[in-house]
Amino acid sequence: MTALGVILVGAAGLLLAVLSRPAVGLFADDPETARFAVAFVRLYALSGVALVTFGTMSGSLRGASETRIPFLARTTGMFGLFLGASWLLGSVLGFGPLGVYAGIGAAYVWMALAVLWGFERTGWAGRAATMMAERGTETASDD
Repeated sequence: MTALGVILVGAAGLLLAVLSRPAVGLFADDPETARFAVAFVRLYALSGVALVTFGTMSGSLRGASETRIPFLARTTGMFGLFLGASWLLGSVLGFGPLGVYAGIGAAYVWMALAVLWGFERTGWAGRAATMMAERGTETASDD
């Protein structure tokens, strides 16, 4: 599912990134507004790959009872980067909207990398297999 999502969302994101100027032109004609809007549309279009990766991989982990990794990934991404880094870069360091965009993009990439790490490096599969065995559902029935 992750590969399919990356392919589809990645293709749509690339198309939107390429067509960001005409798309923004439908809603904004002020050059300064359009400049920031084009940058935002490109960021969101290209970070869709990270979002779909986070969504599918965290769903897989949660479905196998590994809720800690997706929770920590989302919490640290949203508070540490989406809010924290955006505020730091945008307001404190004076990068304005572009600093906010960097914080947003970093949050999505972080969340995707964290769940990928959790998928590969934690013992979620063994725990899920043990729980299924305890319930007697480790094999498909012949119904």
